[in-house]
Amino acid sequence: MGSLDALAARAVAKARLLERAVHDRGPWWIRVDDRRYVASRLLLEDQGVVSFVAWVQVHDGEETLALAVRDEEVSWRLAPGHGEFTVTWDVVAQTEALSS
Repeated sequence: MGSLDALAARAVAKARLLERAVHDRGPWWIRVDDRRYVASRLLLEDQGVVSFVAWVQVHDGEETLALAVRDEEVSWRLAPGHGEFTVTWDVVAQTEALSS
């Protein structure tokens, strides 16, 4: 895949995630290994952000967190540490003008 193809694929994936975050009422979860934690969805329309907030417990800082809606994982990232903490997962709209 060429670099322009890769950029386009990433842009489409981010746009689909944003669309789903705005319109899909869920339930939304943050998954750590085989544990699921309910995530509260906050729409911050004036800022172009949809935030998901959940309290999680991570045993090893190298664990992967997954943002999921119903039982489908839609995004991933590494845990920011270990222990018990609140995770805020922001899905942000790009507001820069696109040139054609």
